[in-house]
Amino acid sequence: MKISLIWRNLIPAIIILGVLIFSVVRTRRAIPENPLVATVIKNADLTLYWNRHYKAGDATILKLKTGDSLQVFGIGKPTNHEAYYWVETADGQRGFVSPLAIDERAVIVKGSKDDIKEYIGDTVRVIGLKKDSKVTYDVKTSDGTDLQTTRSEIKFLTEMELDNYQLTSPIGPRYISKEKFEALCQTMTPAEIEDYFDKSMTVQRVDSGVRLFLNVSVLDPQTGVQMRPDISFPKADVAGVGHIQYKDSTDRNAFFLETIPLTGAIVDVCHSFIDESYYWYNLNLKELDGWKYYLAMALVFVFGFCWLYATCFLLAHIIMALIPLRHPFIWLSNYAVRWVITALIIISIYIWTVLMLTWGVWWWFFLPVIAYMAISFEDRFMRKIMEQRCPQCKSMDSYTRVNTAFVDEALQWCTESEYDKLVSSNTARWKTWTETVWKMGDGSTRTDKSNVQNHSRTTRVHQYKDFKVLYLVKHYLDTYECATCGAQYDRDRYEPIEQSREFVGTHQETNVTEN
Repeated sequence: MKISLIWRNLIPAIIILGVLIFSVVRTRRAIPENPLVATVIKNADLTLYWNRHYKAGDATILKLKTGDSLQVFGIGKPTNHEAYYWVETADGQRGFVSPLAIDERAVIVKGSKDDIKEYIGDTVRVIGLKKDSKVTYDVKTSDGTDLQTTRSEIKFLTEMELDNYQLTSPIGPRYISKEKFEALCQTMTPAEIEDYFDKSMTVQRVDSGVRLFLNVSVLDPQTGVQMRPDISFPKADVAGVGHIQYKDSTDRNAFFLETIPLTGAIVDVCHSFIDESYYWYNLNLKELDGWKYYLAMALVFVFGFCWLYATCFLLAHIIMALIPLRHPFIWLSNYAVRWVITALIIISIYIWTVLMLTWGVWWWFFLPVIAYMAISFEDRFMRKIMEQRCPQCKSMDSYTRVNTAFVDEALQWCTESEYDKLVSSNTARWKTWTETVWKMGDGSTRTDKSNVQNHSRTTRVHQYKDFKVLYLVKHYLDTYECATCGAQYDRDRYEPIEQSREFVGTHQETNVTEN
């Protein structure tokens, strides 16, 4: 029991600690140390977005000229039709530019049609977008063949050089409370703000000042709403913001975030656990063969589960692993151990719940699982430790039963159910999708379906048999003696013996599952 309790708590603690460290280290927010320098090959637009979803309605367009120099910080995902490069001009303005502005060469990396598959690996010249299309490019292969490829079928040469800097969409934010954010804006220069939060998504020079759209999610604890800040400084080298405009408000979990106390303080102290990366991490699991692929998928699932649901039990697991060793907590009584661990679990769950709600995890997806795990933690670990730990010398597994005395017995009726059969099972299936209507230059329209999802709802009716059972419950008093210190303790033990079982009927239960 002693060794079992140590490892049953130490192994989960090690796994959770490793996942927790990774969740902090994984956040790649810094731009490349040596950004790729590119030259504009034809006049193009530099788009400065003032919203996290890259909506053109809230954007500023600057003109780039042929020969202008750009630093490339990141690239859009190949599956993103708005696959612009994240760049900065020589005068420090930052935004997004089309790949065609700096790249006319690309490599075909995959193909959906046979004529394209034939040229996989070939370096092609990108002529431009197909007329009336935002997703299809006209390209010319190395042998002069004209093809039409989608954005996901090619990789521009600049994109291949920055393959490890594929941007998240939208770019991942850092989390902070509104009070702390506004205080920082009043005491920092624009350069210091960017050093503190890392590079902002958008930068525009306005006369002698500067305007920033930061990759920051600002939480207002008074309303529970999270917002992205669009801030302007009257002087580019002087501390003190001139104007703050909050945009892209989201009220997911707002009721909880405005109701429970200390949300702002918790986010400010523990934000590193939920801060998001600017860039994707490429987990090329599909390149693994056979059992390696399934093992990798299982590990990803286990680590993801530990991070999402088990992190808040880390300190409790560590203490529970140390308690059987006796000396680390020999000064704590069993009663104190119970309350220390309970307090740790409550505090950790509280903090982690605030972080998960801020991060955007739906409360109904998170809170019931955490509550169940907390209750089962009490039953699986704490109860066993309290039963096996000597209150006198704090030794584990040192008890030996030295005497058993019969106290009394009594008859007791109870109701029990046994599973009988599956009565019925019905499955309904349907599909949902998003329709996009394109208006062509000739006045005609084309409707595309995307995000097609298959849904099913299965309703099962199970039947159970009900019984009325009579038990003879015998009550014993067991006396245990600690082999280490000699202290003796009495414990009650009840032993039920079935006397009779009477069938009283059946009942049905309905279970509905959706996928």
